[in-house]
Amino acid sequence: MKKHTFIYRLIVVAALLLLADMGIGKLLELAYFNIKKGEQGRLTYTADSCRQDIIVLGSSRASHHYIPAIITDSLRLTCYNTGKDKEGIYFELAVLKMILARHHPALIIVDISPVAFVASESDLDAISVLLPYYRMHPEIKPVLNKRSDWEFVKTYSSLYNYNSMLLQILLNGFLPGRDTSAAAANGYAPTYHSFIESFDTARLSRHIAHTADSSLVNVFKQIIQTAASSDCKMIVVSSPVFSMVDRSSPTLEAARQICVQEQIPFLDYTTATYFSGKQSLFGDAFHLNHDGAILFSQILCADLNRLNIIKAPLVVKAH
Repeated sequence: MKKHTFIYRLIVVAALLLLADMGIGKLLELAYFNIKKGEQGRLTYTADSCRQDIIVLGSSRASHHYIPAIITDSLRLTCYNTGKDKEGIYFELAVLKMILARHHPALIIVDISPVAFVASESDLDAISVLLPYYRMHPEIKPVLNKRSDWEFVKTYSSLYNYNSMLLQILLNGFLPGRDTSAAAANGYAPTYHSFIESFDTARLSRHIAHTADSSLVNVFKQIIQTAASSDCKMIVVSSPVFSMVDRSSPTLEAARQICVQEQIPFLDYTTATYFSGKQSLFGDAFHLNHDGAILFSQILCADLNRLNIIKAPLVVKAH
C-alpha cells in the first residue's frame, strides 16, 4: 500500500511540475513574443519576417558597422542588419537557415571578425537566445543540438527555452533600448562615444594571432554552402578594427583561402588607412562608433559598386 501511495504522489508531483512548466512557459512565451523593440524584437523580426534584398550576418561588429539606410540609398536594394551582440559564427549559420527557409535575398554580406575562428569563440552558450525559436524553426535544430546531447529533449520544456530570457523580458518594459536612436533602423545599432585607447587594444592584439579552430572553420564553410545551395550571392567582409598592431590574423587568412576556393569576394578593411588608429571613428578597439559606421558603409558601397558585385553573375561551385 505504501508503495502505491508513493507512486501516486510521484505521479501527482510530476503532473504538477508539467502543468507549471506549461503554464509559466506559456506566459513567458507570450511576453517574449510581445517584445517588438531591442535585440529580442530585432531577432524575432529576423526569424519570422525579414525579407530584404540584402542581409548582413555577423556579431556585434556587424550590428554596429553596417547602416542599411546608406546601403539601400547607394545600391537601390533594401537591406537588413541581423548582427547581434555577443554572438558568433554558430548564430550566423542559424540565422541564415531561418531566413533562407522563406526568402532568398539578392546578396548576403557576412562580416567576419579577425578573431572569429579563435577557439574561445566556440562557446555555444550564447546561442541559447535562439531557443524560443527551436520548435517554430526546425531548420535551426541541428545547430542548437550541438549545445548538448540532450538538447532535443530539454527543449520540450517551455521553461528551459525561456529561462535565459527572463531578465530581458522584465527589463524590456522599463528600458527604452537603442532602438530609440534616430539612426537605429533595420537592425543597425549605433554607438556614439569615441574610443579612449585602453586594454581593448592589447586584448585584440593578443587574440588576433591565435590559430584558427577547425570546428569554427567548418561552420564558416557551412554558411557558404547553405547560401550557395539557395543560389544566393555572398560576399565576406572583415570590417575595420582600431589597429591590427602589425599582426596577421589566422582567422582572416583561413577565410580568405576558403573564399578564393569558392570564388566568393573577400573584402578586408582591417588595415584600411581610413580607419587604422583613428580614435574618433571607434567606440572601442573592436567597434566603430556612428561616425565610423557612416564612413565605412559609404566606402563599402562604393567598393561594391566599383566591383560590380550586385550585377555580377553568381558562381555556385559544386560541393
